[in-house]
Amino acid sequence: MQSTYPRIFDEFDRAVVTTEPGFVYDMLGGRVRASFKKGWVGEAAVRTTRPNLPAFNEWMVDWVACLLAAELVSGDFAIVEAGAGYGHWMSVAMKARRAAGAAGSITGYALEAEKHHYEWLLQNVIDNNLDSIGKTICKYGAAGADGDVYFPVIDDPTANYGASIVHDADQNLLKVPSYSLRSIHQELGTARISLLHVDIQGGEEDFLVKGGDSCPLELCDVVLVGTHVSTDLHESVRGALQTAGFDILIDWPRNSQVDYCGKKIDTNDGALLAVNTSTVDSDMALTLASRPLKNDS
Repeated sequence: MQSTYPRIFDEFDRAVVTTEPGFVYDMLGGRVRASFKKGWVGEAAVRTTRPNLPAFNEWMVDWVACLLAAELVSGDFAIVEAGAGYGHWMSVAMKARRAAGAAGSITGYALEAEKHHYEWLLQNVIDNNLDSIGKTICKYGAAGADGDVYFPVIDDPTANYGASIVHDADQNLLKVPSYSLRSIHQELGTARISLLHVDIQGGEEDFLVKGGDSCPLELCDVVLVGTHVSTDLHESVRGALQTAGFDILIDWPRNSQVDYCGKKIDTNDGALLAVNTSTVDSDMALTLASRPLKNDS
């Protein structure tokens, strides 16, 4: 393991997998069809291998969030991925929790409004045999209130993962049901949400604040929010997390270059990774998330 990786990676062994044609694999043995993402076909291969650690890019914060929650949250484990695409982070979090060997149930809840990506989400649950790890629930949109929302029809779903809810009915739209954070928590049936992963292209404040009625952020342990649209929205989400009693571990501005564990990462979206100080040891979380390993291994 490279010393530049944050220490949380030292808590998880890289899986040994026998790969199949048409898939790319991650360090936990999770797999994704290469056809889901433009440019991935050339990365698929057939061999028995230990997949590499993830690359140092914007997704590093997503990996850290999943691994931290899997390692540090006690009791039953529930991951909610809002704006899931093909459900990659639900898969990573569920596999990480199983690898951590913690007691309690494991539940994954993913929401994706784009019709092609929603179909891929269902396929990814099957491809990774997630129902053998725990319970999975897949729904459409995540919004500030229950009801229906309109979502654009994407011409090339392999290249466009950045669509968002649309309020202009003159466009080519698909009406899908949406779910608030309150109703998601109620359907989960767990006391808490262990990891809340939100990447909904500008709807973050609406979902976290309005959708938090009767299901406040205080019921979440680890929260990762990808922020979009503006710096003002990023700051508003940060303020909501801090007001709810969270410590911010990672705060990456939009469209910037950040230094993380000695590596430079260019951001497009902003990112806020936070832990609830009433349920998670924030000092330990910060050490695991932000301190490079002392030695190579």
